[in-house]
Amino acid sequence: MGLTAGNKSADRGVLEDMNATSARLIALAFVLILIVTLTACSSNDPEPKPPAGGSTGGPPSVEISSGSASMAMGIGSSCWNVSGSGFCADKSGIITPDQPLTVTRGANITIEHPSPGSAIEATVTAWPATAQPAQVGNELAWRPDANGMDLNSMAGSNGVSFSADLDPGRYFVSAFFVVPEGDVSYGALIEVK
Repeated sequence: MGLTAGNKSADRGVLEDMNATSARLIALAFVLILIVTLTACSSNDPEPKPPAGGSTGGPPSVEISSGSASMAMGIGSSCWNVSGSGFCADKSGIITPDQPLTVTRGANITIEHPSPGSAIEATVTAWPATAQPAQVGNELAWRPDANGMDLNSMAGSNGVSFSADLDPGRYFVSAFFVVPEGDVSYGALIEVK
């Protein structure tokens, strides 16, 4: 149906009313979306604080040792909970100190327990340190691949022990712990002589 000369002004008025109504609906939808977004992203609760523990508020530092030599391990990805406050941190790769712990082939290596006196599950894996790691401050971030070797480890109340039954060379080692407070991946660079 075409418009006739007598109906043009009436049709224009209807169109203007429809445009105004559409604009109001769009503005209302925008305001509702804004309110929902702000409500979902805000909270009256205080910002969560990381739990007590290591220097970053997460899991504690642990040492790796063999004989009389020992050093702090790098702290990797973790989820840690103390007194009901949880804190998770994701790290890229296996984090190790930039200097290796030097051991003889077959030496016994011990990693401290991150939660002494509690139950522990631990997995220790080693990779040849042949690739170039990323330097992050005084630590290295290694990218593990499919060539990791699960090391026969023994978990106990003082930590986890394993034997350096590896060919001579450099390796980055990951120790993944599951304890009542959460889970954490520690890393170290070892040099087997």
